[in-house]
Amino acid sequence: MSHIDLSEQPIDRLTADILAVPFFEDQRPQLGPAALVDWRLNDGLTHLLLDAEVSGQRGERLLLQSNGKIPTDWLLFYGGGCYEGLSAQNLHDLVEEMVQSCLDAGYRSIALGLPPFPEVAMAAVVDAVEKGMKKAKVDTITCQVGFYPPADRNESNH
Repeated sequence: MSHIDLSEQPIDRLTADILAVPFFEDQRPQLGPAALVDWRLNDGLTHLLLDAEVSGQRGERLLLQSNGKIPTDWLLFYGGGCYEGLSAQNLHDLVEEMVQSCLDAGYRSIALGLPPFPEVAMAAVVDAVEKGMKKAKVDTITCQVGFYPPADRNESNH
């Protein structure tokens, strides 16, 4: 049985075997989830970016062990390509690829930290997660999805 949880917890508090966040080749410094997780890892991603060991190219994967500041054992930075101009379809594919990458590595309890995409319906994000989970052909998978920064629920009141 598979389960998806749209969490309101901060992404650096999600509990799973692995936390996956996208990082982008046209964001320097990184923003959103990658920046928060990188900060918690004492700038491990930043150092690799500065040394040109990683770039954020689409599909690039960087797996790091947690230092205990995040409750997951492992962290996956997944290259999202260019953030500027990221279409709803490209976002859907990116999320699906992130889930599939975690499952292919053997993880069955996954947390995703995503930047908020106001122009993309939440149903599309859930659909991408579900498609990634179905491709794994595994019976039991749990996936928490969190957003950083969290959307302001009172935005329309200002």
